[in-house]
Amino acid sequence: MKLLKGMAGTLAIAATMMSGCIELWNPTGGDITIQGQWTVNGVAPTAASCSELGIENVAIRIISSDGVNDYTASNLRASCAAGMIDAQRFLSPGTYNFELRGLNSFGGVEASALYEGVTIAAGGSYQVLGDFGAVGANVSGSWTINGDVADATTCGNIATVRYTFSPSTSTADPVTADFPCGNGQFMGGVFLFPDTYMGTVQALDASGGSLGAATLAEFTIRETDTAYTVPNVDFAQGAEAEGGWTVGGQPASVLSCGDIAAVRYTLTPDDGSAPIAAEADCAAGSIGFSIAPGNYTGTLEALDATGAVVDSLPIDAFSVSPGQENVSFGVVDLMASAVRLTINLTYETAMGSEVFVDCATAGLTNAYMMFLSNAGGVVRSPTSTPPTPGTCSAQVIFEDLPADTYTLNVAGETADGTLKWGSDCSGITLGNVSASYECQIEVTP
Repeated sequence: MKLLKGMAGTLAIAATMMSGCIELWNPTGGDITIQGQWTVNGVAPTAASCSELGIENVAIRIISSDGVNDYTASNLRASCAAGMIDAQRFLSPGTYNFELRGLNSFGGVEASALYEGVTIAAGGSYQVLGDFGAVGANVSGSWTINGDVADATTCGNIATVRYTFSPSTSTADPVTADFPCGNGQFMGGVFLFPDTYMGTVQALDASGGSLGAATLAEFTIRETDTAYTVPNVDFAQGAEAEGGWTVGGQPASVLSCGDIAAVRYTLTPDDGSAPIAAEADCAAGSIGFSIAPGNYTGTLEALDATGAVVDSLPIDAFSVSPGQENVSFGVVDLMASAVRLTINLTYETAMGSEVFVDCATAGLTNAYMMFLSNAGGVVRSPTSTPPTPGTCSAQVIFEDLPADTYTLNVAGETADGTLKWGSDCSGITLGNVSASYECQIEVTP
């Protein structure tokens, strides 16, 4: 509320008659600090500027929330020119109304402002701010954390909430005010002259680093305004989560993922709210998403193209604190699906004919040799339907191969040795899913 001159009145101590005795209301005995700070016509007070308004002292009056009782004391009083009151750790927790009073030399009230419904928790503090004599409005505001009341627990790493009001139609400097996050509100804590303003609200950590910010819609303080309340700001605090995966010990890729089409994180809060699900293509190898503060358990699932789960790993219980910036799930190795490499073989009828037929038609019967290799050398011979000397295979099968790129080496000859075959079928690419290839074996000199 604007501080109005000429408000006459004196301090009244509410009392209740009980059994013939007077019991005074006394809200002291706690650890809450109350501070007062004021200006005169928008600038720091001086003896001269205070005298012009007829104000000699300034006092803070604490009023019960029902308006029935009030309290003041010497530690809640200072000379007007001092510009501030600092009453350390004396008030009990509760909800109060506060009045900042400008008093003349007789104790009469020359100007005052009333701030109502201020709730302060144990260990907290509150500033009663105002300006004497100026035309303008005392601005109030509030903030929450993820929709919850701001306090020492919900604020987490947020130490300070900073409001900045920038005039948009004048060259006046922005007005900035800082408040402890745990206060959750300020009642008349900023005085603004008539103008149109843009506002920003920042959540700051103990070192002044920004943990989040919000923009207030443009608003106007009119000459007739004495008080203005800006909308509540909710800081949706959360952590950026990240996780990664490999498949069968290999970096995630289209090749290594095979039948695994996607990887999904599902995190279940312990408060019964909806689970958080985040999904990415398997070949991406990593994922990032946001998590609100809370306690969680979860699972990491590998999904095939139909959405069926082909592998699942538990995520141990963990917590995210308000203001926490990062959560890392590390890199996990997903189980590669069992794979089978099937290679179908045909053989050239004569050198350069480029006609490929089955074993019997080509006449390949003797001294048969076959093996599979990669960049590191020989991997293995066939593990299913292996050929033996004197036979010819139209198909060979290799079981449980790791994802890689392979070459099939084949050699053979006719029974009399007059015709020989030998070829390398290269570029056989295998992921974590069964595959089949066709291989043509040429006649060699």
